Amino acid sequence: MVMKCKRRLRLKFKFEDKELFLAYAMACVDNVVKAGKIKADEADELLRRFVADDDISEEEIEKLWPIAIRNLTNMAIDEGSFKDYNTIITNDIIHKYFWDEHYAVVLTHPSKEKQLLCFVLPAKILSINGNEANVNTKFGERIVKLDFIDNPKIGDLVTVHWYYACEKITEEQAELLRRRLE
Repeated sequence: MVMKCKRRLRLKFKFEDKELFLAYAMACVDNVVKAGKIKADEADELLRRFVADDDISEEEIEKLWPIAIRNLTNMAIDEGSFKDYNTIITNDIIHKYFWDEHYAVVLTHPSKEKQLLCFVLPAKILSINGNEANVNTKFGERIVKLDFIDNPKIGDLVTVHWYYACEKITEEQAELLRRRLE
């Protein structure tokens, strides 16, 4: 007789680059507020901590973005990404999730406008004014915050998620993202 295990195995995870995950996840922290997981002032404090390079623990991350962490952990397992009894969420896995898998979640949102904001898009910085930039995406120009980008310059290629530039990317990465949007 085979007995079914009622307890789900809970694997620990580690990021190759936690800041990369947070750059994409923090861009949609307002959704965490709307879901009632934290209050607006807690979200503001979380953003402040991230921009100030204060540590945000894996436990905090898992509490705020459990679906993303579950999906990323499963992707790491599928890719055999383990070390010292932890699943390792590599940068490639983070990119695969936010650049590919995330679209399925985005498309379930009833608002087309919010879908466009939530898609991760390649963009070129056209101008910089303080901590904001005017960028050009496939869907036109928009203003984004530069809080997550080190030393942004006019002409840099970046990814955009909601109202934030998340990371600098290469022309090859930008072309890959453009093709995925077709």
